Amino acid sequence: MVYVFLIPILLSLWALDGYLTISMFKRYGPDIEENPVLKQLLRHNIKYFLLFKILDAVAFGIVIFLIISRNEMIATVLLSIFILLYSYVNWKNYSVFKDMSK
Repeated sequence: MVYVFLIPILLSLWALDGYLTISMFKRYGPDIEENPVLKQLLRHNIKYFLLFKILDAVAFGIVIFLIISRNEMIATVLLSIFILLYSYVNWKNYSVFKDMSK
């Protein structure tokens, strides 16, 4: 049942990543994004970027719920790994945003 607490944490980190990316994009343009797919989406339209982020979260959620139905421990481990990964990504995004704002 730990996953009940981990899913909202991961979704919050996912949303924060999107917010930081859009904030940096508005200030510095699409070249600030290192992911080539997301960079192209930002170049065309922020709506495409947001749609991609939402579809990405939904797809990940479906996979996690399928895994939860089979093995809660594996789902908990995967969620924990993704929380660590997104924490690192958000920390790096914030560091870049803070450094470029000086």
